[in-house]
Amino acid sequence: VRSVKDTWGKVNNTIQSQGKIDAAFVRTVSDQVVTFLFCDDQYVAYRNGYEFVDESYPKRLSTNTENLPQWNRIDVAFQ
Repeated sequence: VRSVKDTWGKVNNTIQSQGKIDAAFVRTVSDQVVTFLFCDDQYVAYRNGYEFVDESYPKRLSTNTENLPQWNRIDVAFQ
């Protein structure tokens, strides 16, 4: 028998599972500095330091609503 925590609530996180970051950049959003990290088709954001990823992440890049390119993946970022 599998426990509830082993079955439910798992989030596919490519940064964690692959142990790599394809690209990163920092920008200001509503007077708050936001760091975005990308891996394959997902991204995460940090707004309050780097201890924890913001809630509701990772998200899919192709369907983002944060004014990021809606691509399948990002391999490099320039600022």
